Amino acid sequence: IDNIDSYGAPTASLTAKTNSVYLSEQALLSDFLLIDAGIRWDQIQYDYANLVIGYEPSPSYAAIYEAGKRQFTGGSPALGMTLFPNNPISLFANANRSFKVMPMEDFTIFSPSYNANPSVNPQVSDSLEWGINWDVLDRLSVKATAYTSWIQDEILYQDEFYKNNNFNTKHQGWGVQLSGKPIDALDFKLSYDKDSGTLLSSSPTGNSMKAGDAIA
Repeated sequence: IDNIDSYGAPTASLTAKTNSVYLSEQALLSDFLLIDAGIRWDQIQYDYANLVIGYEPSPSYAAIYEAGKRQFTGGSPALGMTLFPNNPISLFANANRSFKVMPMEDFTIFSPSYNANPSVNPQVSDSLEWGINWDVLDRLSVKATAYTSWIQDEILYQDEFYKNNNFNTKHQGWGVQLSGKPIDALDFKLSYDKDSGTLLSSSPTGNSMKAGDAIA
């Protein structure tokens, strides 16, 4: 899959080209156990020019520009299982690694009051998820999940320097979802999610965003 997008400002330009491949397989090992496995491969290349990465000190405050090219490649494997101990109830657990190449909005910010940071790296997240699904009625189901994720190089905005930076983080959370089809022409889905994140690494520069801080 090829996808080419571009975004520009009066003095800046950024073009991204992505290639992705996804493979998945399901196997019903018994009446009570379903196994899911999959992997996604991504490659993205950024070409950029005239990105404002900072400003000269007083009195000139002249913009500092940067141009270049960066390419990222990574895989995202996943493995999951679902148990069916009782007909209306199923239990599931999943483990996956997610390779997320930053979108252009994260790679750089074109607003004059913010700085670009072309050195930002992709995020790599290792996650464990488990939960229960209950088909309360033929047309109504309830799903509850909990998860823990460890993210290497999560992209977070550091307002001390007016730009994005990478941090190692940990996230824990849970969610509840109610879905159904009351009539053939109507589907609905209601959900609530709660996430709590913590910094595992400090900013290499500056005094803000230290290890142990909660992620706002």
